[in-house]
Amino acid sequence: QPEGFIMTKLNRSSVLSRGARIATAIKTHLSGVPSFTFAGVEYTPEELIKLFEDQIAASQNVGSAKGAWLQAIDTEAGLLRTVDNVVFGLREQVRQVFANNPAVLAAFDFTAREARKLPPETYVVAAAKARATRTARGTLGPKKRLAIHGTVPATISIEVAPTATLTKGAGGAMPDATHASHRLIT
Repeated sequence: QPEGFIMTKLNRSSVLSRGARIATAIKTHLSGVPSFTFAGVEYTPEELIKLFEDQIAASQNVGSAKGAWLQAIDTEAGLLRTVDNVVFGLREQVRQVFANNPAVLAAFDFTAREARKLPPETYVVAAAKARATRTARGTLGPKKRLAIHGTVPATISIEVAPTATLTKGAGGAMPDATHASHRLIT
């Protein structure tokens, strides 16, 4: 590009429509011109038209190739998720069926699951935290709970709510339901 020349950025659809318009305009308005020279290269009107038509075809190919590429990426990603799930399940199945047999696991390119080994200090800290939590919450184990018994007071007072019955007694008198019973159990 010549110095000081500023090329605007166009999107693909703008490039396609611009190329088609220029090719049509060359056919219509410049078909009688013998040749053009741009950047030291000589072009006939037919060569310019072919140049713009080639650009249109290339842009369309890029669009379809990009679509196919994106589709291929989506397909691969979906298959990768499915295969990862299958590998996870298959690894666990093979480990269980063959009891972590290293030869069989190596054939599948799997490794045996190893038990997590923590330093002894971790267990000591965990036990201390559990004791501190139980003390803070006031929780007891099942044997200490069995040793705790509630005490019953020597006398228990039970209050019975008044009951009202509205049936006529002997001689047509209504029973008195205004006083409540108060019993003392010893």
